[in-house]
Amino acid sequence: MIKRGKKGQVTLFIIIAIAVVAVVALTIVFWPRITGIFMSQQEAEAFLATQSESVRDAVYDCTESVSKEIFETIGLQAGYYNWDHLYAIEYAGPKIVVMYKDENAVRMNKLPSIEMIAQEYQRALQDYGYDQIDSCLNNFAGFKRKMNVEPGQKTITAQISDDDILIDIDWPITISKSGIRGDASQTLNQRDVLLLIPLGKVWRVANDIVNSEVEQEDFVNQIEEYIQSHDFLLKYISIGMHYPTSEQSIYLLKTIPHRLGEEEFLFYFAVDRT
Repeated sequence: MIKRGKKGQVTLFIIIAIAVVAVVALTIVFWPRITGIFMSQQEAEAFLATQSESVRDAVYDCTESVSKEIFETIGLQAGYYNWDHLYAIEYAGPKIVVMYKDENAVRMNKLPSIEMIAQEYQRALQDYGYDQIDSCLNNFAGFKRKMNVEPGQKTITAQISDDDILIDIDWPITISKSGIRGDASQTLNQRDVLLLIPLGKVWRVANDIVNSEVEQEDFVNQIEEYIQSHDFLLKYISIGMHYPTSEQSIYLLKTIPHRLGEEEFLFYFAVDRT
């Protein structure tokens, strides 16, 4: 049997061991902060200079990843993020109808403009994209072990052109280092993100198709002529079609990657002539 006195000694040793482990763990976590206290202002400025590009890179990578996901979703939904005001044809998932007849049998073109697609991107950012970017960055936790990080207000917008999408990141982030020998601070402006998605060209093809349908000229009957007369526009875009019914057509536009780092982009939509 262990005597009461020995039990007390064992308990004391355990408490001391836990305390030592906790101190060591805290020292490891906060060591970058502890050593930074003794930096001169010049040393602190040099340190921040080494960290600035890492912060920018992290913002760039997270914004790029989230933006690509949003535009992939938008492409599968006929250019929309929110399509509650429209309806869809079920064909291997919903295909959004962007040409249909109203109550007066007038054919309607509901394909969003390039400007509207950029606005749909903004809506997606507001709904979940900004939160996903913050989650990806983990609130800059890794950087905050080494320095102070104060993110400002962020506004991210998209400029859609024929061959790519430019993501403008207006997000000032201030990093700083404080110590007993001097303080240093730097405000970082972010780099733009370039997505190799030729959405402008894809939209032009989609718009030609929908306009043809609005003019009561079924595009399926003109596709061969269109391909021959738009060989430059369609050089890296393929057009696929499916027909759920004789009065419905689903158009599947796919890009053909030809640039380093480019990936296939899909743009799906449907027309309903009933």
